[in-house]
Amino acid sequence: MTVDDGSSVTQDITDASDSWYTSFGNPTFCGLRTFTVEDTSGNAISWMSVALVSGTTYRITAAPTSTDTELQASYSLVLKVVSDDYSSDVSSITVAFTATVATPACNCALQAWDNGTGVTSSAPVGSTTTVTLALPSVSSGAYTSSPAMRACSANSCATTGSFTSVVMTDDSSLPTWITTASSST
Repeated sequence: MTVDDGSSVTQDITDASDSWYTSFGNPTFCGLRTFTVEDTSGNAISWMSVALVSGTTYRITAAPTSTDTELQASYSLVLKVVSDDYSSDVSSITVAFTATVATPACNCALQAWDNGTGVTSSAPVGSTTTVTLALPSVSSGAYTSSPAMRACSANSCATTGSFTSVVMTDDSSLPTWITTASSST
């Protein structure tokens, strides 16, 4: 199982049938089972879960999100199956597998921006005044905001922005007597 850091992936599995299930046609004849994902030392993996989908189908979900790159590695794990009703009488069953948390691809669309600064200008009636607006800039925390942004280097994404629109402070359109000439200055 491979999953990008900051995303999720699922894998459906079928509960192994046993002789009681085969003989009586009832997967819960001997009680329900609990499925957990653990490391080889028996510690639960917080970013993985197992849930019943229906019948004997279970879904493993892996959804790691690093605060840095600490989860980006391969893990030797076990799927542990325990009988809820007979846990003291029956030992658990484990199935070994490997999960890999991969470095995600750089996604510049996630880059956070600081808004450009507003301006106030006045001009006498009948005259023209040109105002230059400061362009939006990359937020100081842009490259630490998510695993997909941490995968970007400071030179991978645009560092200066442009305007998609210029509006009044109340988000209404500019009056017709105010015009804009460029989105990049």
